[in-house]
Amino acid sequence: VPDLVPKDQLVEANSLDNFSRPFALRVAGPAVGGLIIANYGLGRAFIVDALTFFLAGIAFAMIRARRGRRAEQGLVREEIAAGFRFVRSEAWLWGGLLSSAIGLLVFYGPWQALVPYVITHDLGGDEAALATVLASSGAGAVLASLLIGQRSLPRRYLTLLYTSLALGTLMLAGFGVADRLWHAVVAAFVMAALFTAAIIVWNTTMHKLVPREILGRVSSVDWMVSTSLIPLSLLLTAPVASAVGARATLIGAGFLGALGVAAFLVIPR
Repeated sequence: VPDLVPKDQLVEANSLDNFSRPFALRVAGPAVGGLIIANYGLGRAFIVDALTFFLAGIAFAMIRARRGRRAEQGLVREEIAAGFRFVRSEAWLWGGLLSSAIGLLVFYGPWQALVPYVITHDLGGDEAALATVLASSGAGAVLASLLIGQRSLPRRYLTLLYTSLALGTLMLAGFGVADRLWHAVVAAFVMAALFTAAIIVWNTTMHKLVPREILGRVSSVDWMVSTSLIPLSLLLTAPVASAVGARATLIGAGFLGALGVAAFLVIPR
């Protein structure tokens, strides 16, 4: 992104990115996909899906980056080591990576496995009800992107980052206590709005503070560390839910995840 837009437009660019993504994934995509399946069948829907990747490839090939200094390429292990050294030297960076890893450890499994279960079993919903909840999360993400895109980041933007991540994770407890479908819809809307705000802040901070020549390597470390505990989250969700119940797991994960992420607010710098 910093190679495509001026530095003073990074907030707007990241907001637009986080507008188009959830809108396509949660709003337009399910609607168009449902229409294609209903009228032409599942097999042809997959063909249309494949064609969209072809069109995306054409769009990607048309992108032209701004001219700038290119990093000298060295051995792969040296480039990886350079990325790790920079991450280790910046408290805001390694703190953000670790907080994301802890947050996703507590959040990802319950969100993927237990929220659909609660909606379709405890709340008596069907596929349409689950789609409504997912669409609500897309609407929350789109609204947050529009709001943040209209203004610059606040002075204490990392405080906003951790607060948004903590409160967004806490929304898992909202699914645990929901006894009406609209309760789950509201929880999904608020959760996605908070997470989108945090993602925009994080991406913009990375683009502004990480040197351009190592941004790719640092972003790779970001993804590797942040998502490293997702398999463990999925592995632990089933036995925990079997022992204490799906709702209790969601409530506990919401509070534990929120506390774990909020603890990183005490990191200096």
